Amino acid sequence: MKNKRKLRLAALLAVLLLLFPAFAVEDDITDESDTATTQTEETDQTAQLGGTDSIDPSADKPRVFDYEEVLTQTQIDTLEEKTRAIAEKYSIGVGIITIDDYTPYGDGAYDAAEQLYNELDLGASEDGDGVALLISLDDRDFATYAHGAKAEEIFSDAVQQDLEQYFLDNFGNDDWYGGFSDFVSGCEWYLQHVAEGGEAGVPVHNEVEISDSTQEDTADDSFSLGGAFGLSLLISCVAALIVCMVFRSQMKSVRTQTTANQYVGNGGLNLTLSRDIYRYTSQKRRQIPRNDNNNNSTGGGHGGAGFSGSISHTSSSGHGRSGKF
Repeated sequence: MKNKRKLRLAALLAVLLLLFPAFAVEDDITDESDTATTQTEETDQTAQLGGTDSIDPSADKPRVFDYEEVLTQTQIDTLEEKTRAIAEKYSIGVGIITIDDYTPYGDGAYDAAEQLYNELDLGASEDGDGVALLISLDDRDFATYAHGAKAEEIFSDAVQQDLEQYFLDNFGNDDWYGGFSDFVSGCEWYLQHVAEGGEAGVPVHNEVEISDSTQEDTADDSFSLGGAFGLSLLISCVAALIVCMVFRSQMKSVRTQTTANQYVGNGGLNLTLSRDIYRYTSQKRRQIPRNDNNNNSTGGGHGGAGFSGSISHTSSSGHGRSGKF
């Protein structure tokens, strides 16, 4: 009876320890002076790209022209809101165009992007600075086009090629909104990168840098949560150990045996016959693939399954890239 009572007390203790609150939430305290300093620095950095004083009043004009209706109205509104915010902050427009066939505009998707960019007036400053992404669904062509001194400097040929990784995988899966949304986000990141003092026109592995900065911001929180989790785990282990020790104390009749004598008769083991019987042979075969060097990759642009690469274009009014998806 006493042993059962001890066992119940140990189990109750373990449950109480497991329910012990190990996590504590700390209130975030924001220094108003630090916030004001950050806002001031952001304003100064934005001024490098034109600033609020030089923003064209036409910054809020539409920049999403979905002639093929591959986007919903909600998706169009979301993209318009993003491009409007970029134009107001950086005085550089980001345009999106979908068409069925590029042939009425020229010899390729780039010609269509250049002509429609100017006809639709997608720029955001007095010089019409901006960048646009066009897709022609008939032959699954795309083109990017940058216009204006500031936009052409930031969105160089190398940067435009880097931006292809943002949208080509989406377009390859017919995810039109995902591709356009990623393109707009990539353009915004490069504009912010330059506004913060980064070198214009140079591709940057921004996903790694963004990830690193996020880790720095959350390092303290992760440490506190990790410490609390460790404390909770330690308490749980101690409780489990106590329960196991109580159970072990009840198993006095169990002992480790080093022999199997209790399973052998009084006469011992008498082996009278021994035979080796052949059953079967197992074989495993592996096919060796041929190296015929038949691949679909091409040079001069973005590589990857399903993409034929992209090429550069330069004209009197801007520059860009085109390819297939």
